[in-house]
Amino acid sequence: MKKLIFILCAVLPSAFVLAELRRDEVSQKGGCRVVAHGQRRASTGASTMHLEADCIRQLTMEDAVQMSLKHRPDLEALRYATQASKSGAKAAIAGYYPTITVGSTFSQNDNQVAPTNLTELDVKQTIFSFAGPQEKYRVAKKLAEVSELDEDIRAQEIRLAAESAFLEAFYVQERACYIQALSCSSEASFKLASAENKLQRTDKDAWLDKVETFATNLKTIQQFDVKLDQAYRKLEFLTGQTLLRETTSKTKKGVHTEKERAQLVWQHKKKIVLEKLESYYTYALANRPEIKQYAKRAEMEHATMRLAQGSRLPLIGASAQVMFDESKSVVDPESQEVISGKTSWNYSIGLNWTIFDGMVQQHAERQARANRMKEILNKQQAILTIKQAVQDLYSELLSKLLELQAKKIKYVHARNTFKLSSQKYELGKIAGSAFKTAETAWKDVQLEWILSNVAVALAEQTLIRACGYPAALG
Repeated sequence: MKKLIFILCAVLPSAFVLAELRRDEVSQKGGCRVVAHGQRRASTGASTMHLEADCIRQLTMEDAVQMSLKHRPDLEALRYATQASKSGAKAAIAGYYPTITVGSTFSQNDNQVAPTNLTELDVKQTIFSFAGPQEKYRVAKKLAEVSELDEDIRAQEIRLAAESAFLEAFYVQERACYIQALSCSSEASFKLASAENKLQRTDKDAWLDKVETFATNLKTIQQFDVKLDQAYRKLEFLTGQTLLRETTSKTKKGVHTEKERAQLVWQHKKKIVLEKLESYYTYALANRPEIKQYAKRAEMEHATMRLAQGSRLPLIGASAQVMFDESKSVVDPESQEVISGKTSWNYSIGLNWTIFDGMVQQHAERQARANRMKEILNKQQAILTIKQAVQDLYSELLSKLLELQAKKIKYVHARNTFKLSSQKYELGKIAGSAFKTAETAWKDVQLEWILSNVAVALAEQTLIRACGYPAALG
């Protein structure tokens, strides 16, 4: 294997390898700089330039969350579902309003000289019903509350997805600086190893080891740009914003592409104080919308049960009617004149009681009772599941915090070591390649420190989501 790598490296021109390194180094800088809207770069010999889209300058995690909540059509659909449920509740309670109808009929037969008109005004009012608008309103109102909780559940899921995607993209963005250091260090080490090999100052095994290390680093550098694009594209999908802009230009050497990315701004918490586990149980039971939703569904089924019971009881209603009929004539008792048309009115109070309906409402009541028990048991199961999730996430966050404390000791030691290497390099005690290696090692430790902070933040946000995003943990 080492012999094959040696042959390939001997055949491939070193200039081509170095050119690839420089081009990759330019492409990695997108995450560490801010580019203004519409800014265009001048390229030597460029004849045309095309921009995919303008990307925003910078993005914070809270901005990403708010953009995701506004961008998602499924959340907007749930909002419309809530509006529909609320309209259904208003339509149900409107049954207690009076119903007014007006009817007018024009008619004529072969015995009439002129057409006649019959006009009717009917007013109907429900006075009381055990299964009337009030009971239907209770059912519709609970359904609207369940729909609102569906919206809350989806919003919390979207928020956690946006936070996770942002933190992942932020880590990859910060890794770009490490990749730049790795690129410079690999190039310097490879140049030094090539010079020593030409002068035959190193054996072939050591040379092949350095060539293999260089090839591995080159592969890592080339793969990084793809991972960075994937992280940004995922965040773009959630937020609906353009975070990555590609600038393509035609030069004498061909088409050249530069990528400019929005800067992700995030600062980890300097200190996270964990409360007792029981406190997080309390937060979850008080704020998780899933628990509230099962309770609302049980209340809705209880209202449905009362509606079925009331359907077997009587309905009391009132109606009034005013009618004007031009086809009838009356004689005025004083003047003895014939007056065409007659106005009449009547009112009534009625009782309507269904004695037997084939036990339809009894079965509906039993169905609602069974559904109510189902929702109560689902609520109890949800409480157990949520408490277990809170316990697991609490333990995971505690473990991440302990790892972070250990990484902090390593971080401080590596920082001091790099400062010492910098002083030695300035005094000429170590070569440039050794300094680049020390810089790469320092960047590696920095990357581990950032990854640990991101892991802690992700574990904390997941625990907060498990508690229903209470204001006390915001």
